Amino acid sequence: MKAHLLLIQKYLSNQCDESDLKSFYDLFENNLDFKEKYFSAKDQQDFDFMKNNKHSFDVDTEWKTLNIKIKSIPKKGRKRILSIGWIRVAAIVLISFGLGTSIHLFTQIETKNKLGHTISVPRGQLSKLTLNDGTVVWINSHSKITLPADYSAENRSLKMTGEAYFEIKKNPLSPFKIQTNGLKINVLGTSFNVRSYLEEKKIITTLEEGKVEILTKENNTIQLLPGQQAIYDKVVKTILQKKVKTKYFTSWKNGELYLDKMSFKNLIYMLEIWFEYDFKFNHSDFINTHFTGVLKKEKDIEQILEMIDHVTPINYTIDTTKNIIIITPKKQ
Repeated sequence: MKAHLLLIQKYLSNQCDESDLKSFYDLFENNLDFKEKYFSAKDQQDFDFMKNNKHSFDVDTEWKTLNIKIKSIPKKGRKRILSIGWIRVAAIVLISFGLGTSIHLFTQIETKNKLGHTISVPRGQLSKLTLNDGTVVWINSHSKITLPADYSAENRSLKMTGEAYFEIKKNPLSPFKIQTNGLKINVLGTSFNVRSYLEEKKIITTLEEGKVEILTKENNTIQLLPGQQAIYDKVVKTILQKKVKTKYFTSWKNGELYLDKMSFKNLIYMLEIWFEYDFKFNHSDFINTHFTGVLKKEKDIEQILEMIDHVTPINYTIDTTKNIIIITPKKQ
């Protein structure tokens, strides 16, 4: 529908009001065709950005200039750990969690240093990097962080969408600042997780160590202690605080997904992020199905589907040409 495409374009250009946001989230959660159209438009937007900012250069020279050191870790394929000396050339780095690695560099159009360095991780992949102040960041699938061109130990700030886990290098003289979809997070030295996907209604911050302060657009401020979580609702503009078992929200960086009575719908959404597949299923067929346990990223999607089959009998068809998986319940 033309109205759906217009809504998606408004969302991608940050022009949605509260009514538009509510419509977007409802459609994204309940309309598979809408979700597919969104991902298609988002992929095209990312591609256009990279194409328009592409720059021809000698790769060896640019690696030296950027001072990017890449080390391989052998484990079920190759995962890359990057230590990046941030200077004026921006890098969009696509890092494969599974077999093979794809790395692309693009120069960012400089606008008085307001634009900086972007690291974008597609669906089905995972990245870990060390910033030049010693902060370590794990970036989950379908996520992006952007640092200013003058990022340094004295100017520690970034913007993000998606999900990332941070181990912040302590520096009392220079707090670490994160902006994400209307929230501001200030920290000194701590370990915490931020989940802030554009497609989701909530921003979830989970603290493992240290202390963080969260400021909403409505100027509501809360402070988290270890083992606490803040949940900000982007639609109704409220923020809640509660105690949680942090491993259920941070284990993804170790290639694990802890499930605690997770619904079938939410599990499939997580698998869409983890693996580069879109799923088709009838939600009403699995409305009473929940999962508790641990899934490991090292397993391929077919192994995970077989594990799901042990909990609730399913038939599934994998279309690798279209990256679609169709799931139906087995007839008893």
